[in-house]
Amino acid sequence: MVQIDIESMDKINTKLREMKLEYEVEFVESEDHLVRAVEDISTSNAFAFDCEGVDLGRSGPLTIATFCSLDSSTIYVVDVQVIGADQVFSKSKPSFRALLESNKAKVMFDCRSDSDALFHQFGVKLSGVLDMQIFDQAVRIYNGEALPERCDYLSPQHIPRLSNMNNVASRYGLSTAKMSAPHVFNSKVWSQRPLDAKTVAYAAQDAHIIKLIYRAAKDRVPSNSASGLWFSLEKAVTSHCKRYEAMFRDRDTEVNRLLEKDFITEEIAIIHSSRLPSNHPNTISSHQSKGKEKWDFAIKALRSKTTSSNTNDVFHSVMFILQHDEWYTDEAFTLLRKLAGKYPYFTARQRDLISCPPALPREEDWEEEYWNNTYWGDY
Repeated sequence: MVQIDIESMDKINTKLREMKLEYEVEFVESEDHLVRAVEDISTSNAFAFDCEGVDLGRSGPLTIATFCSLDSSTIYVVDVQVIGADQVFSKSKPSFRALLESNKAKVMFDCRSDSDALFHQFGVKLSGVLDMQIFDQAVRIYNGEALPERCDYLSPQHIPRLSNMNNVASRYGLSTAKMSAPHVFNSKVWSQRPLDAKTVAYAAQDAHIIKLIYRAAKDRVPSNSASGLWFSLEKAVTSHCKRYEAMFRDRDTEVNRLLEKDFITEEIAIIHSSRLPSNHPNTISSHQSKGKEKWDFAIKALRSKTTSSNTNDVFHSVMFILQHDEWYTDEAFTLLRKLAGKYPYFTARQRDLISCPPALPREEDWEEEYWNNTYWGDY
C-alpha cells in the first residue's frame, strides 16, 4: 500500500474539473472517499465497470478500478494500488467486493482479463456481467448483420470475430474519439505514482464509452418485440457472459497471448438459428453467409447419403465449396472429399470434377450461369 497523499488527490480532481469533460470524474485515493463512492454506486440498478493494470491478468497487477452508475454522470476512478486492495475489496468494511460479486448488472467491455485479475489477485469472483462485446454481437444477429451461428469449417477470416471497443463504438455512430493513451506498448504507466489528471481521465473515458455503447445497442433491439426475439437474445447474452466471466479465470494457466485476449473468436454461437423466429430479418449478404449456406446443405446431404429432389443441387454445393478455397479450412476440404466419395448419387464424372474442380472467375462468383446446365453440362 502506497502512502495516501490527500493534497495530490485534490489537485488531480481540480485539474479534472478544469478539463471540462462532458461527464464528472472523481479520482478516489482515500478511504473516506472510497466509502462515499461505494454508497453512491450501491444505489444504482446497474453500473459500468472497467479495470486498468500492468499487463492485466492474474499475474498482471490491477491498479485502477473505474465505476459509473448508469443513472448518473459521475465516474469514480479508484486507485486500488494506493488505497489498498484490503480496503477497496474488503470482506468486512464497506467496499466494492459485494457489488462485484452480486447479481447487480455490471456493464463491461471484454471482462475476461478483469475477471481473471480480480479473482486471482483479490479473491473477488465477478458475477452479473453484461458484456458489450457479446451484446454487440447479439444486436448484429438481431438486425441480420451477423449469422446466428458459425461454421467450424469456414476459415478464420470468414468467422465473426469479436470487435474491439473503438470498432463497436463506431458501429453505433458514437463520436467518442479516444484521448491520447498514457501508454503505447508499455502498460507500466498504470503502476507509476503519482498519477496525472490525463491518465485518470483516460481511465474514466473507457467507462463512459461502455455506458454509451450500452445505451446505443439497447436502442437497436426493442424490448417489447412481439416476436420474442429480444427475450431469446437477452437470455443467450446472459448465458454467454457467465462463460465470459470464467473464460480466463478458470483456466489452469494464465492466458497471455495478445491476440487471444483482444480478438478471440466466439467458439460457441451467441444464439442458434433454430431459436430465431421465422420472420427474423436475416439480411446478411456476404461470402460468409453464402459459404455457410452451401456448407450446411452439402454436408447434411453427404452425411445422410440421401438424395435431394435434384441431385445436382448437392453436387453444385460441393463444387462451390471446393472452388472457394480461400473461404474454407484444409480440414473442410478433406472431410468434404471423403464424404463425397461415399455419396451414392454422384456419377463418375462428378467425382472426377470433385477431385480436381475447375476454377471459377472470382469476379463472377455469384452469377446464376454457374448454377445452370449451360456451364456444368449434363451431370
